[in-house]
Amino acid sequence: MRERDLPVALVQVLPWNNGDDDAADSIRELNAGIAALARRGGGVPVLPFHDELDDPEDPGRMPRDLTTDGNHPNVAGYRQLGEQAWRMPQPASSSFGCD
Repeated sequence: MRERDLPVALVQVLPWNNGDDDAADSIRELNAGIAALARRGGGVPVLPFHDELDDPEDPGRMPRDLTTDGNHPNVAGYRQLGEQAWRMPQPASSSFGCD
């Protein structure tokens, strides 16, 4: 899309409440790969969806009040993504331990 001068961004995979600890680890690895891909792409912004909805009390899961089914954000969760994560795409970082 850069050839057409269109903005490009990537997004992190969301936390998954219905997954187990292995799934949470796999999502962290996938997000590290997304960050690495963004850096290789010349600093493509990454929308921090996972970071925004990750429950600090239960890492790898969304707070229960931000999901109704454990798979997807609810209206409040999508609102939070829209108000926070979507506003300021960040260059790929090493927040997942990937340099």
